[in-house]
Amino acid sequence: MREALRWVTLVVLAAAPAHARSLALVPFGEAAQEIEPEVRAALGEVGGVRLAAAAHSAADVEAARQIGLTCGPQSDECLVKLALFLRVDQLVSLAGTRTAEGVALELVLVDAALGRRAGAVALTLSAEDRSAQLDDAALLLLVPDQAFGVVALEVAPVDAAVIVDGEPAAAGAQLRLRAGRHILEVSRSGFRPERRTVVVRPATTTALSVSLTPTVVVDPDPPVPAPEQPSPWLIGGITVAAAGAAALVAGGATAFAIDGALGTPQGNAEEREQLQGWGRAAAVAAVTGVVVLGVGGAMLLVAE
Repeated sequence: MREALRWVTLVVLAAAPAHARSLALVPFGEAAQEIEPEVRAALGEVGGVRLAAAAHSAADVEAARQIGLTCGPQSDECLVKLALFLRVDQLVSLAGTRTAEGVALELVLVDAALGRRAGAVALTLSAEDRSAQLDDAALLLLVPDQAFGVVALEVAPVDAAVIVDGEPAAAGAQLRLRAGRHILEVSRSGFRPERRTVVVRPATTTALSVSLTPTVVVDPDPPVPAPEQPSPWLIGGITVAAAGAAALVAGGATAFAIDGALGTPQGNAEEREQLQGWGRAAAVAAVTGVVVLGVGGAMLLVAE
């Protein structure tokens, strides 16, 4: 008898007139109840949605329990029946769990007319940007077709690889992404990879520029350069020039001394003739020294 009364009540409520796009929010669990006001505010910002009052929804949920209609956050069929009982077009179940990163939320949307789940969004609510995160989640849940934004991405170097949420993407392009947080990774051989978090707003273009820094490889044991060997022309030029200079100095000095001795009346004719021979030899040595010195100088010019 009680089961029959329950179904009769549901059928009567389903036939009752409902407001256009009316919505009820039902929290499940302590964490969900604590975050309910913030989630309610985000859902209420979505255009075309009329959100039932919290107190009214809570009273109706309790009334549903009294007739045995007790649902869980994942029981889609039961949630559809609850939406009919609450006289709303759609119902959002809110489940929350506390984690080390924040509060893990799951929002499930069921549609009374369709009789099934119409969408779901899961997110971890961090301490920062809570309002923005919930606004994005509400858009994704209630108007997913309008919940996209564009990231105008520029990278340097231009041939760097771009990964968005683990999937390859084209660099230097307009990336159309769902509203919310996304992880972008940019990398290229020879450069330090970059990892960025970007928040995409619906119907909004977000500019993002990423310039990679070249990787500097420092050799802990750099090779010691071998000492530069002097050019053979340099060594030869110095040697030849030195020999020529020595011959010039020795021959010139000898010739000068002999010429001085011949200028005196000392010695007999044979001795003077011998001195003249030595003088000629010294002069030849001096001239040869000049030639050899010139050759050495030429070699030094070539070595430079």
